[in-house]
Amino acid sequence: MGRVGIRIESAGGASGSARWIEQAIVVGRAAGIDLTLDDAKASRQHARLEAAGETSVRVRDLGSSNGTFVNGRRVIEADAGDGDVIQIGSTLFRVVVESLKPVESWVPAGGPIGSERRVAEVPIVDEVNDDASGFVLTEDDLVDVQVRDSDNISIGKHVLTDDYERSLETLAMELPPIGFGENDIRTFTAKGRPVHDASPAKIKGPRDMGQLIRMILHTTVRCRSSDIHLEPQREHYMLRLRVDGVMIDAARFLTPVGLKVASAIKVLADIDLAGRETIQEGRFSAEMPGKDGRPRRIDYRVSFAPGVFGQKLVIRSLDPASVPNKLQELGLPLTIAREIADVIALDAGMVLVGGPTGSGKTTSLYALLRSIDSSQRNVITIEDPVEIQLDGITQLPVDSEAGRNFPTILRSVLRQDPDVILVGEVRDSETAKTALQASITGHLVFTTLHAKDTLSSVARLHDLGVDYPMIAQGLQLVLSQRLVRTLCMACRKPVKPTPEQRKNLGPRYEQVEKIFEPGGCGRCLGTGYSGRRAIFEMLSVRDDLRRLIARGADMEQLEDAARQSGFIKLHQSGYDCVGRGLVAYSEVDRAVGR
Repeated sequence: MGRVGIRIESAGGASGSARWIEQAIVVGRAAGIDLTLDDAKASRQHARLEAAGETSVRVRDLGSSNGTFVNGRRVIEADAGDGDVIQIGSTLFRVVVESLKPVESWVPAGGPIGSERRVAEVPIVDEVNDDASGFVLTEDDLVDVQVRDSDNISIGKHVLTDDYERSLETLAMELPPIGFGENDIRTFTAKGRPVHDASPAKIKGPRDMGQLIRMILHTTVRCRSSDIHLEPQREHYMLRLRVDGVMIDAARFLTPVGLKVASAIKVLADIDLAGRETIQEGRFSAEMPGKDGRPRRIDYRVSFAPGVFGQKLVIRSLDPASVPNKLQELGLPLTIAREIADVIALDAGMVLVGGPTGSGKTTSLYALLRSIDSSQRNVITIEDPVEIQLDGITQLPVDSEAGRNFPTILRSVLRQDPDVILVGEVRDSETAKTALQASITGHLVFTTLHAKDTLSSVARLHDLGVDYPMIAQGLQLVLSQRLVRTLCMACRKPVKPTPEQRKNLGPRYEQVEKIFEPGGCGRCLGTGYSGRRAIFEMLSVRDDLRRLIARGADMEQLEDAARQSGFIKLHQSGYDCVGRGLVAYSEVDRAVGR
């Protein structure tokens, strides 16, 4: 029979080899109990540990003042399995099972969590000139953390306290590794001036400002975060990340620390430190090791906006490695992929992608552009703003204040001998008419439009003042898309579909015995989801449909004609992912609407 044991992994208490649990033991600071810790943050009788079968330890908090944690989540009673981390006071334990391969000594990056009082180095606002790397916070800016129930905000398995380093460490503790650490990251201003250099040596003791910024960036890359929010609140600053379209609380800063982190970002982004009452924008970049051995560069777009308690900071991550590079990587159904491949090989016509803000329209168009041989064709884009730079393609940013808006630049681009034009968004009548006219007169035009679905896109163009015959003549293909969160394969839960769900899944899945719902584990930050994928609706404008559009047929007539060519609506595209066990049923309804 196997035995379950614990191994002390950090300083601040008893040390030595694993303590095998033959019966229940009490752990704490008091003398004479089963396991006495020399740990000021442990209560006298802090927690009770006992074997729960052959593969786990049952952890029970005994009313401690600072709480007992399993994998960073505060618990009253919970089971911890092989490899799970238990925190009692400042002391960390890792559960090991005797029959398994011994676990190497494990200490989180930056040293034992909570094992000592720490002082971080960050820039002081009044002293910053053009460098964010050499200024120090005093001890008054960081308190000894005494965890109380009122201090904790539980997010899945994540508990926030004023110890922001521990919060960031525990957030990423169970996520898959990404092949590099925070010390491997370098940061640069928008002009390319290096600010925080990589540090090959391991971090010992408190982090300086450069290390703290790199720690935040490393955590966000590991979490696959698209946006970083630093929000001033009444008594502190909250660091939040947008992961798979949902906000996750990542860390909490005391107000002086939050102010100085924001100032350091301003220095990075070449933003005036004094302008606290206005909207401010800038950029910076970071370089880190890539999977192929070449440096990986991520650009960050920075925005400050004044709020009641101070300026809120939002940083958008523009990571080329996180978006599809080619048409084949979009996850398109085979029939749609073939249709798009045929259309983008044409010399003229419009490909229109519709959907709400944040549905991945621009990402899809970038993938289409990368599938075009730009060495043989002159490709020009008009974007507001240019988010990701594409090799071999001319990209023009919109600047309304300088008089360079979409229709103005588009008219100029038509004199640049283009073969392919991407218009970032059709917002007005002039842009819509000019883009469609270009598609009729020998240019392949890609663009986006805010519309509910493919058929609504046709009506929306007409609402913008384009007559139906021009729409019918220019349109070649209309896509509508949404982003849905994919289930975490490590914790998804099987459920039996209801009769209504079976019906909606369609004939292909009418015999399916189970579909899946989100669970929640450390690998998905407790959300039950890991990553996103797009679902699509495609309207191919063939001759029969073109004739109906030209004479202004209503939606029902257009849909009937489209169904003759195998038209599949957004809902059904999503339900196909449900039947394959990739997406939750409720997620499709959330993304598409009922």
